Amino acid sequence: MTIEQWLLVGIILASTLLYVTQWLKTEVTALLTIVALAITGILTPDQALSGFSSGALVTVAAMFVLSGGLLKTGAMEAAVIFLGRYAHGSPLRLLAAVGASAATTSAFVNNTPVVVMMMPVLLALSRRTGLRASKLLIPLSYFAILGGTITLIGTSTNILLDDLYRKAGGPGFGHFDFTPLGIVYVIVGGLFVIFVGYRLLP
Repeated sequence: MTIEQWLLVGIILASTLLYVTQWLKTEVTALLTIVALAITGILTPDQALSGFSSGALVTVAAMFVLSGGLLKTGAMEAAVIFLGRYAHGSPLRLLAAVGASAATTSAFVNNTPVVVMMMPVLLALSRRTGLRASKLLIPLSYFAILGGTITLIGTSTNILLDDLYRKAGGPGFGHFDFTPLGIVYVIVGGLFVIFVGYRLLP
């Protein structure tokens, strides 16, 4: 291995250690990694900073702004409370209602804030119905992930893949190119979570 390759391995290991231990904030670690790659000459300054002009980065940032607005206004909370009433105390109906709302919302809003918005409401529903929180929170996470596969903007991964595809010379993906497979994932995965996963959770 060349010196440059050893340097790259060292930077990757140091970054991983900092991400895992959280000795520094995640954003500080990310910036230090970029600086280290530029200073050691592994990347040119232009290459190191090119990510900040990426369309994918701007799109993900915009999605988090939109999600933050939904979180601050509590727009999702009222919907989830309504779905809790719809369940009438039935765990399976409650899971189906949570799954429908989480998957649908995650298709058009970044899925991480969807989980953040719905968690407090589900914890309250858990106390009200006597249902264990694990029976609701873990399925919520999976429903949000599955819903994110429906559209291009449902998850940051899809946006990044689209950006890499365009940079490689491809035409990129359309907003609903993922939808047919995404709907299959949501239906099959959702049924598994509701009828099988529910019984496996503690």
